[in-house]
Amino acid sequence: MDTSSQPPNPSGPPKDQSSFPSSHLPPDIRLCVVNWLTEHLPQLLSTEQMKNILSASQIDLDKVNCLIEEETLKRVIGHPVGLHEELSKYHIAGKPDQFMISNIPCFISTRCAPCKLSSPSSPAEAHTFLRALGDSGGGLYDTLGGGAQHEDKTIFHALAREVKEEAGQDLDYHLYPLTPRVWCKFKHQELQVHVAFAFLAVLPESGWKNEIILSEEHEDCIWITEDRVKDYKFHGTNEGIFLDAFNCARSLTIWQTL
Repeated sequence: MDTSSQPPNPSGPPKDQSSFPSSHLPPDIRLCVVNWLTEHLPQLLSTEQMKNILSASQIDLDKVNCLIEEETLKRVIGHPVGLHEELSKYHIAGKPDQFMISNIPCFISTRCAPCKLSSPSSPAEAHTFLRALGDSGGGLYDTLGGGAQHEDKTIFHALAREVKEEAGQDLDYHLYPLTPRVWCKFKHQELQVHVAFAFLAVLPESGWKNEIILSEEHEDCIWITEDRVKDYKFHGTNEGIFLDAFNCARSLTIWQTL
C-alpha cells in the first residue's frame, strides 16, 4: 500500500559516475549530442556552459551528461509520474522499454529501499542485496527493483513485479517517494537517459512477512544501519537511495510521534 501523508523528503542525489567505453561512442560525438539536444532539450544549446563544451576540440562527456541530467531531473520533479498513474500515456510506440517524460525519451526503472522501523530511539535498518558475481554490478550491493516495461500498468505494478521476482515478497507495505535519480550514458551508438523512481518501503520491526527467496540476480542480503553504509560498495546510485531512505525514515519516526 502507499500513503498520501508524507513528511518532507531530502533532495540532491549524488551523481552517478558512468564510464564511456570508446566502442560505445558514435564517430561524431558532437553531432550526436547536438542532434539529441536540438530535438529534446534545445534550451541547453543556448547556455554558456554547453556552448563552451561543444566548442572544445575534445567534448567533455561528463559535463554534457551532468547538464542533461540536471535539466531532466528538474522536469521529472516538476512533473512527477505518480505511483498509481497509468504508464500508457508515456509509452513510445515501437519501443517497448522506453517512455516519454516531459518530451524527453527515457528508460524508467523503479527502486525499493526496504527499512525496518521501530521507534525514534532505535535506528532504522535497511535491507540491501548483494548482486551475483555473474550479473552486471556483481559483488556490489543493491536496492530491489529494475526496469519498467510497457506491460506494467503503473510504477507500482513495475516495482511490485520486481520485488516479487527478486525477493519473493508481496509489496503490501507503506511506500514513501524518494528523490528520483537521473543518469545518462551512450549505448548502442546513442545517448540514453535513465530515470529511476525510488521509494522507501516501511517494514515492521519483525521485517518481511515471508521468507526471502533470492533470484539469480542476487546471492545474499543483509540488514544495515545508516552508520554502516560507508562500509559497503553499492551499484550505481543505490548508495544515495539508501541514504535518502534513512533520512526519510528518520523524519517518519519523528513525524509519527508528534
